[in-house]
Amino acid sequence: MLIDKVNEKQRELESDLQNSVTSSFDERISRLTQEQKTDYENKHKISYTISLCVGIICLIIVAIVAIVLNVSKSVQGDMDLLIFAIVAMIFFFVCSVIGFMSFIKLRKRSKQDIYNSYVKDEDKQFIAKNKIDIPKKAQDIVINDYFNSIGFSYTQSIPIIAAEGKWQFIFINSQTKQFKYLNLETDADVTVDFDSIVSYQIFEDSKEIVKSKSGDVLLGGLLFGVTGMLMAQNSQKEIERPVTSLKLVIRFNDFSQPQLTISFIDNNLPTYIKDYKSTLNSIYENLRLIYSNLEIIKRNGSQSVELSEIDKF
Repeated sequence: MLIDKVNEKQRELESDLQNSVTSSFDERISRLTQEQKTDYENKHKISYTISLCVGIICLIIVAIVAIVLNVSKSVQGDMDLLIFAIVAMIFFFVCSVIGFMSFIKLRKRSKQDIYNSYVKDEDKQFIAKNKIDIPKKAQDIVINDYFNSIGFSYTQSIPIIAAEGKWQFIFINSQTKQFKYLNLETDADVTVDFDSIVSYQIFEDSKEIVKSKSGDVLLGGLLFGVTGMLMAQNSQKEIERPVTSLKLVIRFNDFSQPQLTISFIDNNLPTYIKDYKSTLNSIYENLRLIYSNLEIIKRNGSQSVELSEIDKF
């Protein structure tokens, strides 16, 4: 499956990233400027100075608590307060010991160890920053390799944002007038000419809310989905319940592939999730983008197809 190739490519890119950093470590250490070395040394001094300060402050707190225990009869007479004071003394004493031990350990480090430590920290930040882009790079490489093998090219790509599943894409070639749907998880691959697209409809909770019969339909629901407003032309309908399903159905004039159903929400999208509104809004915006491109495709098809009323789910 294509998704397996994506995962394999992702691991390969992550390994290459790690190796590129590891292999150049000694070289980067040797090329450190005096300014960089001084900066690392100053940061190191700040670190062990903070450790020393923590140790001293905690020791002072221990001493203050001990003095209070010794001179205050009210504390000695209250068992709960006495236990609390003793526990506080032990805690701050341990903190002071840790602070002093950290100070001694950091103070003894050689300059070379200091340089190595900070360069390694920078390497970790570099790897973490660049790992974010690796999944997209991996899928782009696999998709392009796959398209080269089948002789397909595209002028526009639209990743499909769905509540479940993230490996679906729509590709459009405005030059050859071809439309392609690709699912990396299932290897589903649908390619049709523009003029093979007969109709396209949006179903929310199994009810048709937008269809392609009217060219001037306003996708108000896609604009204001998060507020529960669905608008088509001059009508309005308020939805006060969560969206349980959202699908785009595209029908083709092709016996081998008569219909394509793209599910954006298959099951009830939980309203209690932290980013419910932003997730739903992103899905609606993505659906609106795809629908708008289908409108453009329909107008640019080589032939005009008379649309008929299509039964609802």
